[in-house]
Amino acid sequence: MQIQLFGVLKEKLETGTIILEFSGNLQGLKNLLQEKYPQLHHQRYSVAVNQKVVFNPEQFLSETDVVALLPPFSGG
Repeated sequence: MQIQLFGVLKEKLETGTIILEFSGNLQGLKNLLQEKYPQLHHQRYSVAVNQKVVFNPEQFLSETDVVALLPPFSGG
């Protein structure tokens, strides 16, 4: 699975892309990311899967999905 990082998340992890072998639900992915990358532990972010923001923690994710971690942002 390819995970793209943006904004402050990209800065914290010092990379724009993470590659993981993962199949499971969104909550499982968040748990795995926090375990592997403690820098994410206190960060707020939304998750987009294949360019659609996902809110359901039970949403199933497959290894072929492209996931993006999106930090909070505001427009003006």
